[in-house]
Amino acid sequence: MLCVLDSSALEQNLADAKTSISSAQGKTQISVSSAQRSLEEAQAGRNIELERADEDVAKAWNDYLEAVTPRKMLHL
Repeated sequence: MLCVLDSSALEQNLADAKTSISSAQGKTQISVSSAQRSLEEAQAGRNIELERADEDVAKAWNDYLEAVTPRKMLHL
């Protein structure tokens, strides 16, 4: 008995699988890039908020010192 194997269907399935893998890799790369951008934006936002908080603390400290420091009265 002679068996003939038609490999065209297998070759098509292999080509489809390679296309699917390539597409999935592309989508994964897009997702990774998007996540990286989001992380960088969050870090930049955090840094800006920390700088503002530091400025607010410094201002509050200066306001406090100004409030508790006795004033010298000028007598004319």
